[in-house]
Amino acid sequence: MKNTKISTWSTRLLAVVLMATLVVSCGKKDDPTAANAVVGNWKLAGLLVKEDNDPEKDLFPFLVLFGETCFTDLVFSFNANGTLSTNNPASCKDVNESIEEEGVITSGKWSVNGTKITMIDTDGVKDEYDYTIAGDMLSMVQTVTETDPATKKTVTTKITAKYKKA
Repeated sequence: MKNTKISTWSTRLLAVVLMATLVVSCGKKDDPTAANAVVGNWKLAGLLVKEDNDPEKDLFPFLVLFGETCFTDLVFSFNANGTLSTNNPASCKDVNESIEEEGVITSGKWSVNGTKITMIDTDGVKDEYDYTIAGDMLSMVQTVTETDPATKKTVTTKITAKYKKA
């Protein structure tokens, strides 16, 4: 009989310890991918594009080549109040319209929900990305599926924008 009481007591104690461990491990912690980790100034450091089964290509060197210093001078500010802005450097004066035409949000609002970041530009256009933060690098990934007008085939493109903390 004694062994049964000790065994029952031990089982209960073990259950309480396991529950406490579970509660503590599930508690809110400073998550490196939390919204506050996104707050700050970021500079574009890479623009990777992968279309269907083609190899991934980094288009950032071409942007730098043809945009002069605009893309290395441009700073994206994710503000704590949920607004997004850029520094609009003089080097982007001639490029700004094409940046916005390409769908780059240079001002608006942003929010985080889990591993998704949503950005809404001042015109109300909304984009959602999967994102990760590793050290001083922010990666935002968007997958787009479209029909190629020439071939009528479905093309899936994965676009990864990489930003370095400024």
